[in-house]
Amino acid sequence: MTRHLVRRAADVPVPPYDELGHRRRELVGEGDGSVHTGFGLCEIRPDGRVGAHVHSYEESFHVLDGAVILDTPDGSYLLEEGDYGLLPTGVPHAWRGAGDTAGRWADMLAPVPRARYGHDTQAVPALPDRDPVRIDVRDPRTRSFGHFEPAQMDPASRRRTCSRCRRACAPPCSCTAGSP
Repeated sequence: MTRHLVRRAADVPVPPYDELGHRRRELVGEGDGSVHTGFGLCEIRPDGRVGAHVHSYEESFHVLDGAVILDTPDGSYLLEEGDYGLLPTGVPHAWRGAGDTAGRWADMLAPVPRARYGHDTQAVPALPDRDPVRIDVRDPRTRSFGHFEPAQMDPASRRRTCSRCRRACAPPCSCTAGSP
C-alpha cells in the first residue's frame, strides 16, 4: 500500500541551533515511514559551522537564501541563493556560515538516514578552511553544482505565441504538433 505525506514546513517546530550554530528541521524522515528519501530545511548562522563528515547516503541541496560555504576535498565553494548541488555517498564535506545573515538550504537525503546507526554519518578529519570560490559550471571540479534563477523555474516564462494559431502556449503547440 502506498502512503503519501503532505506537510507544510510551518507545521513542523523549528529546532534550536546546535552548539556550532546549525539546525535542521526534518520534514520527511525515518519517523514518517520513509525509507528512500528524507527532506529537510537547514539553517546556519553567519559564524556557524558543521564539522567535516561523510554519509552513507547521497545529499542534494538547494540554497534558499543567504550564503553558505561548502568545504570538500576538491575546494571550498561560496553558495548563494539559487545554487544547488549533489554530494555523493562517502564524500567528506563541511558547511560554514557566510555573509551577514543566516544561510538556509533545503536538503534531500537518499536513502533516509537511520537513527539506530548514528544517522549513517561519521566525523572525519577537518578539511582546510580555504578561501571559497563561486561555482562555475564550466569547471570540472564543480560538475556536481549548478544555479537556478527564479525565472528558469517558472513554467509561464516558457510560454510563447504560436505562429499558426496566435495563442499563447508552451511548446509544442497542440495545433502544430505532428505537422511538418
